[in-house]
Amino acid sequence: MNPTAAAVEKRSFGSVHMSNYQLLRIYFIEAKFEFIRSLRNPGFGMPFLIMPVGLFLLFITLSPLPESATPAQRMFLFTGMAILGIMGPGMYGFGAILAGERQYGLLRLKQALAMPAGAHLLAKFCVALIYAAVTIVAMIVAAELLGRISLTFPQAVLVGLTLLLGVLPFCAIGFAIGSRTSAHLAAGVTTVVYMPQLYLSGLFFPMPPSISWLALFMPPFYLNQLVLAAGGAEHMFIGNGYVHVVVLATFTLLLSWSAARSMARGS
Repeated sequence: MNPTAAAVEKRSFGSVHMSNYQLLRIYFIEAKFEFIRSLRNPGFGMPFLIMPVGLFLLFITLSPLPESATPAQRMFLFTGMAILGIMGPGMYGFGAILAGERQYGLLRLKQALAMPAGAHLLAKFCVALIYAAVTIVAMIVAAELLGRISLTFPQAVLVGLTLLLGVLPFCAIGFAIGSRTSAHLAAGVTTVVYMPQLYLSGLFFPMPPSISWLALFMPPFYLNQLVLAAGGAEHMFIGNGYVHVVVLATFTLLLSWSAARSMARGS
């Protein structure tokens, strides 16, 4: 390459500057196509949008509550099914899908296209939030219309926001899995991590005293108690609500930091 061409190439790549609008547009487009891709995936899109609400409607039809049911009894199944609904998109969206992108070189391609750092991860997080928001709103509306729960408007908003922010720890779990496992193993590893959390955290039935301590190591337990408290139902805080928030935030930050380091090393 002659000196003139080298100087032009250096100037062209060294002086690339995008406005804030252009950056936001790139993030928006990445999130948009990530969402479209998730809908086209038969094992991801509709199951995570339909299954939680469908199961909730089935169970409340099969197990009606008496008129004298306490707020905790009314909220118990609702919170469990809602948390089930927000766990899946975060864990599988980051876990299985990110592992495939790593293994088959899609992330390297995006880096070669000069995509802003973290745009693909932010897109996955936005998709998880969208799925969670749809599930949360649908479940609150269905539960209120069918008389399963009785929340004031501020309580409904607080419950919804608590659940929505509760997506973060499960995105971090998926991120940690997707940053380390191969595409062939990621879905299986995610399922192995996903299923025990549903059962051992006491979301759907009280755990026997001999193993109830395992719930302390399960993020859904801490989130579940926060949601129950937000809905004005009986709950069990370890210390107080701030302890639960700190546990979930610390868990999210540590897993995300570890996964980001793993991604940076190219593992």
